[in-house]
Amino acid sequence: MAVEPEAGQRLITSAKELFHVRSYGSVGVQELCEHAGVRRGSFYYYFPSKRALVLAVLDDEWQSIRDEVLEPSFSLETPPLERFQRYIDLVYAFYRARTAREGGVFGGCALANLGQEICGLDSLTLEKVSELLDRTTSYYRRAFEDAIESGDLVDIDPQTAAERVRVYVQGLLELAKFRNDPEVILRLSIDPRMLAVTATR
Repeated sequence: MAVEPEAGQRLITSAKELFHVRSYGSVGVQELCEHAGVRRGSFYYYFPSKRALVLAVLDDEWQSIRDEVLEPSFSLETPPLERFQRYIDLVYAFYRARTAREGGVFGGCALANLGQEICGLDSLTLEKVSELLDRTTSYYRRAFEDAIESGDLVDIDPQTAAERVRVYVQGLLELAKFRNDPEVILRLSIDPRMLAVTATR
């Protein structure tokens, strides 16, 4: 059988779209192939299982978030605490654009969605989700460490503060998903110092 060029990436893109607006469990291999416009045999050429595709989807999603949101937000050239406002602005832009592409459906954080759905069923995928969320948290931590070094913040634990930001952002995305409204991200955004101030060492 001839391998279809770019079929692997098309499958990843289709899986991201379908998993995001519906769920991992409700989407089968045949539907993925039809949505991507590839033959079923091509699926198994690139991915030995649906779980292998999910792992590829997680990596692809992380790269999108890193390149479009995290790296431009947390540039070391930006003052530490200003990075968080830039981050919220780009999170909003990222999810607003995705909502428009997906017919007005706000699907929330794809990493968290898959982690919640698969929790208890697939430890390998759950570990991958945890790893990627920890990578995100490392950007927050670096910003708080830089804020301490610059004197903008004192006597805080940067790891605790970073984890609070992660919980806050995930909650913000979950509420925006519940209301199907990306505007929630901007409307309920807060100064990160409010999350850091009681995160004492």
